Amino acid sequence: MGVQRIKNMNEINKCLMPVGKRLVVQCYKSQYSPQSSSYSSKASKPLAVPAKPLKVEDAKKLLARCQDMVIGRAKKWHTKAFTKKHQPSAESSFNLLKKYEEMIGLAEVKVAQEKVLQCEKGLLQSMQERKVVAESLLDNQRKTKVIHVELGKMVRGEDKYLVLTMQEHQLLREEQHLITEQRQAETR
Repeated sequence: MGVQRIKNMNEINKCLMPVGKRLVVQCYKSQYSPQSSSYSSKASKPLAVPAKPLKVEDAKKLLARCQDMVIGRAKKWHTKAFTKKHQPSAESSFNLLKKYEEMIGLAEVKVAQEKVLQCEKGLLQSMQERKVVAESLLDNQRKTKVIHVELGKMVRGEDKYLVLTMQEHQLLREEQHLITEQRQAETR
């Protein structure tokens, strides 16, 4: 069978359990361990191993092995990611950037932003048109009030009364036209 290999730090932590001043190492299935023996009738106990402090040389060796392992994995990843077929160039990096923007939805945001800017321009133009129409409507209503005041002072038999009535009629027609313009400007 052989000894099972420890795959990660969690398995190491499971193996090394502190008991008092010593660490107890659980033995994995091995052809030599008494735990795996099918002939043993006694319940097996973990072997007690005294804890030793880590020496500087051992720590350096461990760090060097870890560093070599990380560098090796980084090289493998780099060769997979950047093969000779896909040498990074300005065009490929631009395409990569486009794909990234599409993936996170930045392209859709840009399109929506353009639509918002167009709608904003249309809104500002519509507001300007409504403002102009509202000002002309108010001006027309002021003129109508002035004519009403003058008509109130006049006697119906005078010639000027007829002229003021015709002006009032013209202003009322303009007012109707301006009201329809204002409604159209509001619906845009």
